[in-house]
Amino acid sequence: MRVRQGGSETRFIRDGDSWSAEGMDGASAAREATRILDLLTATAAAKVVVAEYPRDREAGLFVLEGFDGRPLDTVRMAQLESGEIALENGDGVLRVLSAGAAGRR
Repeated sequence: MRVRQGGSETRFIRDGDSWSAEGMDGASAAREATRILDLLTATAAAKVVVAEYPRDREAGLFVLEGFDGRPLDTVRMAQLESGEIALENGDGVLRVLSAGAAGRR
């Protein structure tokens, strides 16, 4: 999984039951990877809106990769003016999460 935020990129690599990422110890990498995957897969959207993705409000990008390193999906994240978080993967549907959803652990 690759995470791009603020001009930097972190690559999380899963090897069996462990995670690694440059600049992080194994436990920190596992916690952060788990938090991100939880945000992308288990956090319920407060609402779903069919709308154009607000590129000018982009806060991050998540590229989910298969074991072969090829991209499976890309999810973009934008911080809306309301403070809510919008997730979108190219389908024109914004999954809008509550303002604190991205910071939950």
